[in-house]
Amino acid sequence: MKGINKIEVTNQSDSVALSKLIDTLGEITTHRTNRLSSSSEKLSFLLIQFVIILSILVVFIFTMLPIEDIAIRFLLNGINIFAVVFIFIIIWDLSNPFRGAWSIRNEPYQDLLRKM
Repeated sequence: MKGINKIEVTNQSDSVALSKLIDTLGEITTHRTNRLSSSSEKLSFLLIQFVIILSILVVFIFTMLPIEDIAIRFLLNGINIFAVVFIFIIIWDLSNPFRGAWSIRNEPYQDLLRKM
């Protein structure tokens, strides 16, 4: 924005380019505002409960499968429980964009500004 304010229009093509640049910058700031407002939204309590109940149901159903070998049954249930818990952790992490492993941070943006 600071750079755009310093541009001086000397001819008609500069005016057209500056107009397009200002429109593009307006779109960028609109997208940024939309992303920031979307990042403040969390998963609803009902949706979290739905995921938890379905996860428990899936684990329970896999436990009830008629598998005679106890080692295979434990292995299958262990893998299933690991997958369900890992998926739930990913959903929870994505629901909290400013915390966790997959989060939005300011450092990459500041690095880009310093390089420019």
